[in-house]
Amino acid sequence: MRTGFTIVELLIGITAAAILALAAGVLLMNTYQGWASASSAVELERDAAVAIHTLELAVRGASNTVTGEVGVDRLKVRNPDGVIRAFSVQTSNGRRSLLYNPADPGGASMILVDKRLGTFVSASTGNMVCVSLALTGIDQNNQDIGLVMEFSNVWIRMRN
Repeated sequence: MRTGFTIVELLIGITAAAILALAAGVLLMNTYQGWASASSAVELERDAAVAIHTLELAVRGASNTVTGEVGVDRLKVRNPDGVIRAFSVQTSNGRRSLLYNPADPGGASMILVDKRLGTFVSASTGNMVCVSLALTGIDQNNQDIGLVMEFSNVWIRMRN
């Protein structure tokens, strides 16, 4: 009686191990893709919450909007003490970012939404400002992943 495996048994064992390794790889890849998608959704929600919160604070503290500075891709509001708070859009490599300058002109701008901005539109009437904001999900390679978070017609009252 000989001990060991025949060539056929070895081939069957190697094939079974390869199938198991391939299945494990597919499972790990799907898990990573689900994690990346969930992570992007969380980042998108965080960016949207920060942008809306900052817009609300700036507008609620304002006494009026700056003439000619309300519309597509821009919003400027003036505080009672004369300080202008500006929101603007910057495009770089086809990606749009929402910037906030708490002391325009001359102040330093900060990025509220980095490379995820779809649309930013503002309008005003009386002591109300209406803002529409849409953000798009991107992965680590700056590729769209199909997530969109939209805030349409958010009305914010200015102080009078």
